[in-house]
Amino acid sequence: MSFVLYMVILVGCFSITITLVLAVRRKAREMAILRAIGLRRRDLGLLYLFKGGSIGVIGVALGLSLGLFALQFISKIPLPILQEAYSGRGLPVLVSWQDLVVVSLGSVLLSIVASVWPALEVMKIDPVETLSDRAA
Repeated sequence: MSFVLYMVILVGCFSITITLVLAVRRKAREMAILRAIGLRRRDLGLLYLFKGGSIGVIGVALGLSLGLFALQFISKIPLPILQEAYSGRGLPVLVSWQDLVVVSLGSVLLSIVASVWPALEVMKIDPVETLSDRAA
């Protein structure tokens, strides 16, 4: 696996974290209302962990689908320069299913880890303070 893959996963994790932190701040009033009607802090935190995991699963599914679809076309592109080095007509493509599984599971796990900070942020929301600040 390459450095580029790790960088793409890292950027994805930062994107998930930033998106969820902004969602927590933008929806602080709604989260405070949920807390005021009895939802526990832990449940709000789990909600954001689930959101992060869902984003990871959807991202992995789309990435795998589009990537494997693109590989079908890349392997059929005739490149005259490569015909001297390789016996086939197109670009050689090798898909390791073990690597796909490891990277997919790792990406989903990292997306859940990336949502820990937003989950902790939403757990800190004080309903009384948040609702009184917004009303004034």
